[in-house]
Amino acid sequence: MPVALAPVHKISLDAAVDLFISPNKLSSLKVSHFYKDPHELSLVYEDVKIDSFGTELSSWYIPNDNDKAVILCHEHGGDKSHMLKYAKFLHDGGFNVIMFDFRAHGSSSGKHFTHGFWESSDISSVIDNLNYRGINNIGILGVSSGAAISVLASSDKRIKAVVADSIYPSIEFMLRRWIGIENFEVEDSYIDEIIYRAANITGADFLSLDPIENVSDVNIPIMFSHGSRDRLVPIEEAFKVYEKANGPKEFLKVRGLHNHYLLNGDNLEYENSIVRFFSDYL
Repeated sequence: MPVALAPVHKISLDAAVDLFISPNKLSSLKVSHFYKDPHELSLVYEDVKIDSFGTELSSWYIPNDNDKAVILCHEHGGDKSHMLKYAKFLHDGGFNVIMFDFRAHGSSSGKHFTHGFWESSDISSVIDNLNYRGINNIGILGVSSGAAISVLASSDKRIKAVVADSIYPSIEFMLRRWIGIENFEVEDSYIDEIIYRAANITGADFLSLDPIENVSDVNIPIMFSHGSRDRLVPIEEAFKVYEKANGPKEFLKVRGLHNHYLLNGDNLEYENSIVRFFSDYL
């Protein structure tokens, strides 16, 4: 019997640009995968609005009885609820946790997402909120585009450790792979044009955001985690980014696909490794 092929969806250049910088319009991840709010995991939390240079970031702060915190950064097209499983095991591991919707995601304001160009400053605003609470030992964990943004945000010297989960090497690489996985039919020349038009609309320099070029500037401890069966970003690509890192570094290979922990259920090895890493460096 012949194998059924996934349908090809031809989209215009304007539509491709719109999906790249307006992720609230994405629907590839189903809400049913995720918990609704921290209460569903028996976590006490504060609903916090953080001002970031005129953009309001919707966040959840889950307190613990110490001065160590982890910031959680979701993927392109996701929202803070996607990070609740991470929040649960990190809170159980003894950390304060704060998660937020990136601009143009979830309940945050903002019209466009810039894959780290403006979002790095948003993370600094989240750190300001933690500092106001008397918390100064801060780590960050990001998934997919959240991982790439976490690498960029680590230029803020208040961040002491980074976990980059399911990272990609470059914006162009991820854009090509995303288009392929979604079975969008676009002209090859669209890739450069998407980036060019997105830059004109948002004012972002997307060519300056590639993790494989920026990770060498990260001098704090960094752990990379990646699924062994990731079809969107093969594990070899993540290992290339790992090899460019100069600070103390670890690479955790886990069984699973892209965003393995987010979608694949609990993994005690993963949870224990992340808690141990942050316990060592915060």
